[in-house]
Amino acid sequence: MLTVMVVTSNARPKPTRPLQQRMSATGATRITCRCSRSCLLTTKPTRSPEPNMFSKIESSPMFPRLCCALFVTALFSVACQAQQTHQTQSLVPQEIQLDGKTYTLQFNDEFDGKEIDWDKWTYRGKGINPKRKRIFGTDGVKLDGKGNLIMTAYGVARQSLPDEYVDQFEGIWVPVTTNIRTKKEFTFGYHEVRLKMPIVKGFGMAVWLQSNGQTQKNHPGTAEVGAEIDVIEQTFFDRTGKPSDYKHSTIHWGGYGKTHQFISITVDPQTGTQEHTAHQDEELNLVKTKVTKDRKGNDIPQNLVREKWTYKTDDLDFRDEQFHTVSVLWTPDYYKFYYDGHCIGKIEQGVSHAPGYMILWPRMFNFLELVGNTQEGPGDLQTSKAKYEVDYYRVYQAK
Repeated sequence: MLTVMVVTSNARPKPTRPLQQRMSATGATRITCRCSRSCLLTTKPTRSPEPNMFSKIESSPMFPRLCCALFVTALFSVACQAQQTHQTQSLVPQEIQLDGKTYTLQFNDEFDGKEIDWDKWTYRGKGINPKRKRIFGTDGVKLDGKGNLIMTAYGVARQSLPDEYVDQFEGIWVPVTTNIRTKKEFTFGYHEVRLKMPIVKGFGMAVWLQSNGQTQKNHPGTAEVGAEIDVIEQTFFDRTGKPSDYKHSTIHWGGYGKTHQFISITVDPQTGTQEHTAHQDEELNLVKTKVTKDRKGNDIPQNLVREKWTYKTDDLDFRDEQFHTVSVLWTPDYYKFYYDGHCIGKIEQGVSHAPGYMILWPRMFNFLELVGNTQEGPGDLQTSKAKYEVDYYRVYQAK
């Protein structure tokens, strides 16, 4: 049985993890993994000021006092913001216990303050991308001032695009998403993201780690040079528009060509039905299926690993529009994936030994089929309901 110990304080405005917990006599939170059981001044100018207006103010005997008051107010505002950030940081657990080892906090962003910390993040893509049938925008990401990163996916009318792009897209609407990544790269460690996902059609959230080695040409076919670690990819509607709670974690290695390999774990309810016959792993409640055909119907070579697993539980409903945690423990020997503290599976193949960066991306899922050809569309930047909230991203690494 795997346990995670998180040292906490009594008052926490930002929860460390919304997991099933029980308090020990020492005041620590012990989490049991289920892996082993089945005055602000505003102005609104309406016209140009008179030429001598400022000189009148400047000559006023109150002018020095006004300047002093504004200066003090600015200092107070900066001090309050710094204090808030310091208080939040002090509540973040500095150490956790995982699989019998101590992991210490190496990187985190609690998304406090008013502006994104661009010393930590950068855009992964910008501009119109006909090949991928989307636009990578830069205006759909901001902080809400309440400790959350807001990422908005929306649409623009295809006919509003520059003429050279209009015929390169389909449908009435073209999706606009924002894709950001960490500047820093990490090798191994425990990576956790807390986020809230809206129930909307045509979009979903992707949280994943990417190694540059996975995308190289003439790939050697091995995982040591890098991998793609999908902590979660999710959406709430299938291709037909039927409500769902689709979510999965996947390891891709060997590049994306002929040597591409993967193992994917999809979470389904216990009451769901399987459309195939497969081996049942009772300990992890996993159904494991080997993929024998690629998307074009060609046989997959026997020496390649391409498997789809299904973890069945009724305890992981993400269609509640509440915050959830998704995480991966990445070691030199295996990966373990967790949703809300539940271990959904352990993968001992395709283990990368190369650094990777974290990506946060509200992406398209069946966009054209569900909203791209509708009159109402997905909404613009202001009206879109596809607003994904990220509370934090934390990285812990073994001592």
